[in-house]
Amino acid sequence: MADNKKLILITLMLGTSMAAIDSSIVNVSLPVIRTHFGVEVDNVQWVVTAYMISFCLFIPLTSWLKNRIGYFYLYTGCVTVFTIGSLLCSLSVNLEMLVAARVLQAIGGGAMSPTSLAILSDTFPKEERGSAIGWWGIGNVMGPALGPTLGGVLTHYFGWPSVFYINIPIGLLTLWMNYRYLGFLKNQPRNKPRFDMMGFAFFSFFIVSVQYATSVIAKKGLSSVEFIAALAACLSSFYLFIRSARKPQALLDLSVFKSAVFNRAAIVVVIRSIALFGGMFFIPFLLQGEVGFTEIQSGLLMLPNALMMLVTRPFAGRMADKGLTRNISVAGIIIVSISFVFFSRIDPGTSVGFII
Repeated sequence: MADNKKLILITLMLGTSMAAIDSSIVNVSLPVIRTHFGVEVDNVQWVVTAYMISFCLFIPLTSWLKNRIGYFYLYTGCVTVFTIGSLLCSLSVNLEMLVAARVLQAIGGGAMSPTSLAILSDTFPKEERGSAIGWWGIGNVMGPALGPTLGGVLTHYFGWPSVFYINIPIGLLTLWMNYRYLGFLKNQPRNKPRFDMMGFAFFSFFIVSVQYATSVIAKKGLSSVEFIAALAACLSSFYLFIRSARKPQALLDLSVFKSAVFNRAAIVVVIRSIALFGGMFFIPFLLQGEVGFTEIQSGLLMLPNALMMLVTRPFAGRMADKGLTRNISVAGIIIVSISFVFFSRIDPGTSVGFII
């Protein structure tokens, strides 16, 4: 196993990158998909929203599935389901089929990131772990940045289905490498823990309620009956989920929130994710709809973002090994904030240099 550490890392990077890129590769194609199916923005947004909700709902199942079937079969199943979902996305004949296929994609992609991260932690010693996670994170974090560029090029030359077809050869290669280099995981001890069905139900209802409440704000305002009902559903489902998590073998181990360090890190990740993923959804509509760029032009304009991540991610991993995690996090949040202030100033007369 020690001799294959680099190949193990590449295998995990392939699967994780495929799922991470797919969270945003479709963004540049959304205006084209909207025109193709003749739907409104509120409808086509479900191509992204359904993926992210399903992705989020499947992540908590990772620990339970790992104990039941082991890391090898869990990672293999995730890549297989994701690849099949990608094929169905590319063959979709209407928006409803596309959204359903995106849900299937997310079921496969949801456990890839936590599973691959856990495999890395078990495979690499402590002194190498930060650098390994830094390289692995190139795909995991760079995906939302590289996805729009790749999606713009593919959509322009081959049509929107190509943004999903591209996953099929990558998925097949990942499966081959998985069987070749991750076979040692088959010997991992397994057990049969009880599945917390009620906890999962409360968690799912909470996530869906949050999404619905967020969408209602823009349409009907904070004083609408729909928003008040959605807020009540959010609070009640969250309360029931917290109560359910106190039972043995709960869906999620909430004891980690007793750590102040973990809480601060989680807050930073949430803020960064809201800014990054939310901004990446609207930027293609801004560049194509308001400024007038084509899908390939808007994709290429977002490429410098991906290149900067490619350069800085390994450097950040080495700094983390030296104990400078806080410095990296603060600097990253400040830079992301400044960049979106600049994006808010873009209009039809903005120069390409300013956008880059």
